[in-house]
Amino acid sequence: MSEFKTYSHRDLLRLARDIEREITKRTESAASKVLREATKLARAAGLELSDLFPRTSKPVRGKKTTQAHGTADGAPKRKARAKYANPADPTQTWTGRGRKPRWVEAHLVAGGQLEDLSIRAQRAASKDIQTV
Repeated sequence: MSEFKTYSHRDLLRLARDIEREITKRTESAASKVLREATKLARAAGLELSDLFPRTSKPVRGKKTTQAHGTADGAPKRKARAKYANPADPTQTWTGRGRKPRWVEAHLVAGGQLEDLSIRAQRAASKDIQTV
């Protein structure tokens, strides 16, 4: 490991990039070889790979897939922050994404504005009341 001390930062980055490319190339090559052999064995038995692995699909090269309940790099998804709250029950919140909850629909049908339910607007209104 001490031989790397003579390399510049730029040289180390270049070397790391080259190593990563070579690893990817060799992994893809090995995977292709295994896939060809598996296909040949399956066909010899009168089957297709889709018969053996019905839910699998060929991955798109270079495209990262997301993990279940996470992002492409494996980090967990962050929960969206609530933007609206029910004034009658502040434990009922809504992020503003997806279908509107019934309490939002009821407020809008009654002639209210969505902004009336904004958590920021409610906080500002409560501060105004407290300072008066």
